[in-house]
Amino acid sequence: MLLRHLHSFASPARSLARHVNTVARPRVLCAAAAITGSAAGAVSAACIAKQGQETNPLLAQPSLFPRYADICAEHVSPALEERLAVAEAALCQLEATITSKLQAGVTPSYGELNDEAERISELVSAPWSAVNHLKSVKDEESLRKAVQATQPKVVRFSTRMSQSAALYRGWCALRADKEAWTALSGTQRRVAELEIRTAELAGIGLEGAAKVRFNEIAEELAALSTSFGNNVLDATKAFSLTLTDKSAVAGLPESALAQMAATARRKGQAEATAADGPWVVTLDGSCVMAVLRSADDAKLRETVYRAHVTKASEFDSKDNAPIISSILALRRERAALLGFESHAEVSLAKK
Repeated sequence: MLLRHLHSFASPARSLARHVNTVARPRVLCAAAAITGSAAGAVSAACIAKQGQETNPLLAQPSLFPRYADICAEHVSPALEERLAVAEAALCQLEATITSKLQAGVTPSYGELNDEAERISELVSAPWSAVNHLKSVKDEESLRKAVQATQPKVVRFSTRMSQSAALYRGWCALRADKEAWTALSGTQRRVAELEIRTAELAGIGLEGAAKVRFNEIAEELAALSTSFGNNVLDATKAFSLTLTDKSAVAGLPESALAQMAATARRKGQAEATAADGPWVVTLDGSCVMAVLRSADDAKLRETVYRAHVTKASEFDSKDNAPIISSILALRRERAALLGFESHAEVSLAKK
């Protein structure tokens, strides 16, 4: 899942994507015990409450919606460093528990392998998802810098969890235990199979220089993905088209006209109204769809369509073509390290 929110956490192992030493040891042990102790269950609310929730909204107790209005760039690094440290300690304890059971000839339970790992991944994925969502809808330079500085640590932890030998051996042992395997539901068996496959595709079987390079590629791809997204955001913000003739906006719904007039007011045209304009067309998704679906003016539709499909391309100052070439080359290299002929084969291996 973490990698998904790099643009993006997929499963416990699929899900978390370093140990940082800025968190007091008592807090780390408190959270780790809450996750992997004998009373394994939901992460202790008391432990999470100690992690700065009074001052950092990214560390607030989990709720349905993050406190987006209170989040700023200064919160990102402290929150993620603290959560990464807590998650690392919890993962180490979980790995020790699984290893101990395997050495004693005991098969780890599905709950230990899946549920506990999922709770660990959520420690990081929750604040990281909130940060990336905020960046996508309220893009600011300070937030970009905060994400850029923190992302490598998140990627390294995601890779670390995906390549956990203890978790991988635990899942394999569960699959090999006929009695335990039969007791699982079809859905649980599917999850287990995917966990094993995901670990293999995450480089669990690589060693030495190959593993080092594989992990380097993961960080490089994450950085390129962020640069790609930033270029798209910049290109989107760079386009605007001011309309003053009512005939140009004929067919557009009232909601779209209100949005365009509001944009005009934000750009300094205080007199703008939905009824009389002026109206500013942008490449924001809702504006693009309103124009393409409803505008009577074919020329306006064409202008917006062409601007939309060519943004961040060779026709734009923010050209993503070199980034795409780099991503394709790294994906090919990663596939080769895993023994596949192409990235397409890697992708299909999980489907």
